[in-house]
Amino acid sequence: MENPERVAFLSVKALKKFADGSYKDKKEERYKDFESHFVKFKQKYPSSKYLIDLEKMHKHK
Repeated sequence: MENPERVAFLSVKALKKFADGSYKDKKEERYKDFESHFVKFKQKYPSSKYLIDLEKMHKHK
């Protein structure tokens, strides 16, 4: 069974990649979805080892 924290990390990471590869008219909506899940991840796992990677992704919008 996967670690729930890792699953959440991979889900947020996938949302960022999805937003990055989206058509221009869909990017804003998909970045908002990524942003929402990123904030939830930070709240649920404030000391996560994955947070550094997600923060780097968050800065590179």
